[in-house]
Amino acid sequence: MKKLLTLFAVSICFAASAQMFEVVAVKQLQMGNEREIFHPTFTPDGKSLIVSDEAYNGLGIITLDNLKYRHLTDMQGAGYKYRFGDNNTIICRQNNYKKETVELFTLDIPTKTTKLIMEDLSHFNNISVKDGNATVFANGKKIDKRFSNKVTTKSTAKDLLITEEDLRMVLYNNGVRTEVDPFPGEPDNQYVWTSLSPDQTKILFSTKNKTYVCNLDGSNVVLVGDFRAPVWMGNDFVVGMQNADDGYVFTSSDIVVADVNGKRFQQLTSPSDEIKMFPSVSPDGKQVAYHTLNGKIYIMTLKQK
Repeated sequence: MKKLLTLFAVSICFAASAQMFEVVAVKQLQMGNEREIFHPTFTPDGKSLIVSDEAYNGLGIITLDNLKYRHLTDMQGAGYKYRFGDNNTIICRQNNYKKETVELFTLDIPTKTTKLIMEDLSHFNNISVKDGNATVFANGKKIDKRFSNKVTTKSTAKDLLITEEDLRMVLYNNGVRTEVDPFPGEPDNQYVWTSLSPDQTKILFSTKNKTYVCNLDGSNVVLVGDFRAPVWMGNDFVVGMQNADDGYVFTSSDIVVADVNGKRFQQLTSPSDEIKMFPSVSPDGKQVAYHTLNGKIYIMTLKQK
């Protein structure tokens, strides 16, 4: 019996540490300039990366087949939680520090043309984009604006938006506001990096430097791992950064992946002096882009085992 229990324990440890993905290649993007760029995000077609500066100001685009960089805008805050309207349109914000308000713009990637669609907004986090409409919730009030009439195929996604308000987690379902509290009785929790799974059945979030998944009502909370800046890789995996600091500066950071059941975990990047941060997953789930602390961009190609 003792031997059986030992074998069972060994099998559990092996499952927890078994590799889920093979790292096929890691490539630094060399664009022939000295510009430091950060926060890479794949475009919906997976053919380009949208980037900004370290403080989420401005936007640029890197075309992956020729590694050409093109600057798009200098708008302050444009790189923070923008959304794609389609392959050629970005819905982004501009912080108006003089008025202490936020404006929302469409940005046409081919022409760099911007168009104001909302102004004098108070602070908001996530933006919902569906069928040519952009929606934000500022101070609990729904504000939406149509930005395109060129919608050929209507989205089948539900009208759901998860966001943070005063570091609390809030779900809007058809405009109805519900505060989601995965840890009732723990009012000191502050929620960040909230997002819905692609199938809109789960919420991904971080609090107290740990990442979790739960149902839309906050039930069935699963600790996914001790990492931050999580993003979905399909409905079954989460990618993030596992970083450490000395109270002043980052001392290490690597890109990691975990399954949503919290049973398997894998470090994807090799240990080095480089601080690797803020991953983004390609639409097909086969590549992960990330930046380093000194503004280098890498793309990692993965193969699921």
